[in-house]
Amino acid sequence: MEGFSQLLRLLCWCPAYISTHDAMETGVFIWTWLVSAAPELGALVLAELVDAWLWTLDTKRGLFASETRFSGPAAKLRPHLSPGEPELQPEINPVEQIIAHRLWLGFLIDRFEVRHCLL
Repeated sequence: MEGFSQLLRLLCWCPAYISTHDAMETGVFIWTWLVSAAPELGALVLAELVDAWLWTLDTKRGLFASETRFSGPAAKLRPHLSPGEPELQPEINPVEQIIAHRLWLGFLIDRFEVRHCLL
């Protein structure tokens, strides 16, 4: 059971940790397949996803990013056109993380709709 628990945790957390479009798309595919193939695991999958979502909130990733240098009017979209040294881009692209969160939200909305229809 311990190995299964670790595998489930990795399947739910890796896309959140990587936070890219491709990783989240793969995660959504896996989660959808998992809860469809084994509906009894749905609550466990959603519990892990909630924990991962709260982690993204705590660590200010994706939708919850608070780094203003790379968003809104403060963003330098074309630093090569302005004088001086261009600012280093963040290690993880915040737009990529927001897109990943959007995909994740789509999965959660789909699960809610499926669950709502079953009740």
